[in-house]
Amino acid sequence: MSKGHRKRDKLGEAFAAADLANPIVDLPTGVRGCGRCGIAVRMATDPPTITVTALSVTGPMALTTAGQRFSREFILPLCGPCAERRDRAATWSDDSALRAAWGSPDIVIMRTWATLDAFAVLDQPEPTTAHDVWRAHAHLGAAGAAAQWALRYAPTLAKGATVEQGTLNPWGHVDEPLREEARDGYAALLAARIDAPVEHPCPGGGCLYCGVDHVVAMRSADPWTPHTLTTSSIGGGQGSRAGFLCPTCEAAYQHEGANGMTALTRALCDALGFREGRQGYPEATGLTAWCARKRAPSDTPFGWLPNLDALREEHGTESPSSPRR
Repeated sequence: MSKGHRKRDKLGEAFAAADLANPIVDLPTGVRGCGRCGIAVRMATDPPTITVTALSVTGPMALTTAGQRFSREFILPLCGPCAERRDRAATWSDDSALRAAWGSPDIVIMRTWATLDAFAVLDQPEPTTAHDVWRAHAHLGAAGAAAQWALRYAPTLAKGATVEQGTLNPWGHVDEPLREEARDGYAALLAARIDAPVEHPCPGGGCLYCGVDHVVAMRSADPWTPHTLTTSSIGGGQGSRAGFLCPTCEAAYQHEGANGMTALTRALCDALGFREGRQGYPEATGLTAWCARKRAPSDTPFGWLPNLDALREEHGTESPSSPRR
């Protein structure tokens, strides 16, 4: 039997003797876990590597014998499939859309690689366009980043972690909660792929501010925000009214930070497409919120206002996208 065959047999015996209930195993000398998926890789094969630095250990911050902060570097190999995923991620580094969204090429590679790792954990086909990569990262990037074997070593060294440890199967160290997170993200990604704009009726009949009875948003969206508003602050009498704000009116409410005529006026201007001038939005004379009076909902924002044309004139210059009469 050749020396190479004896080494392979020894490694096979070590794996066969491992406790399969524990996905993390001690590996023979010269064998380390892949920095991404954890699978055993022979260092003698000169694999590509990554270097990570542990800055602390599990538990209280440790000090070296010289009194300095703990710091230790670990060189981890990459298995063939993980190195190929890194190379595929690098092909997106010059994509103008991803660069515009994420910044430097290094960030594009880092985020794309983590996203592709999540697809590997799930054993699902990878995205093939820049838009799909960007959308997939929103749903799966965090799970892919959290699945890295290298996180056993950096930035915090896990208790009992040594460089000659690994797994029997790719991603064998990934626990069930993280896998569930990845599955949920993938399900959300699939839903987003078939998402489409639809009408969302107001659960309360009409928006508390503008009275619109529906908005158009993606099918998966939840565009209506619940509120209970004091009506005396928005043109009504004493008391309060529970209901919902549409996205435009909710944005105005959040911008002003409180319920009141200023937020209501901003909502009106935003709904009509006006831009804020140097003096901000003016106070609109005669303006009241839809919920402050008994009136039917409208199919357009503030469409129930009898003085809508006058308010349009009062609020100044129209935006370039607004139609002219």
